[in-house]
Amino acid sequence: MGVVARTLPPRRSSVAAVLLLVAGLLVLPSLTFGWYTISAGPSNDPTAQISETLQPQGVVTACSAGTACTPSTRAFSEASLPATGTLYSTVTWIELAAGTLAFVAAGLLLGVSRAPPSRLLQGVLIGLVILAAAGPALLAVDQPSAICAVSSHDGTPLGGSGATLFPSGTPGCAWQFSIGGGAWYAPGGVMGPQASFLGHATEPGGQVSWGPGIGWGLALAGALIGALGSLVGFPGKTAPNLRP
Repeated sequence: MGVVARTLPPRRSSVAAVLLLVAGLLVLPSLTFGWYTISAGPSNDPTAQISETLQPQGVVTACSAGTACTPSTRAFSEASLPATGTLYSTVTWIELAAGTLAFVAAGLLLGVSRAPPSRLLQGVLIGLVILAAAGPALLAVDQPSAICAVSSHDGTPLGGSGATLFPSGTPGCAWQFSIGGGAWYAPGGVMGPQASFLGHATEPGGQVSWGPGIGWGLALAGALIGALGSLVGFPGKTAPNLRP
């Protein structure tokens, strides 16, 4: 007497495969969008805004009229954010692997009606769930510390030279930006994207907001749909084969 895996009903396999295809189509394209955005502007002029969008390809700066800012797209090393660059490189590889596994799992599920579920399918689905969740979670946990790791030494994308903004021996980390002739400074890392993943702060003369972007939201949605598809398509327990 042997053991065989129970075959999933064709309809259940198809539903799971569609969910996983959708997950893959959300996870992979998420890498072309911004995953994090910091916006700043003077309190007396809400139309004057500078925004920094962090995405796997680098840092995109957008500026409105009335700001001392030049629109640009820079690599993380050029923007004095090497630690953030390392973080986004890691997230990129995780998301590429998760998206690939989503398509592989969908292909395996579409073949379930012709072949019994295997340990390969189980492993792919488990790996997909872990990796798809790891990308957005890693960014949410590490983004503030990645900014903090270099802000007190190299300045920030919205600021200027680290030597000018942060005198020698400045403790902790801080986020600073200059708009026109004014400046906004969050001492000691109390407020700002170096201290939390999501937030808003107002100081005399300026205000800043920071939080996840479209890419992060797409990846999170893909992770949730991928988890649902994995749950629906996960092979059941094995059953005894009564044939000799």
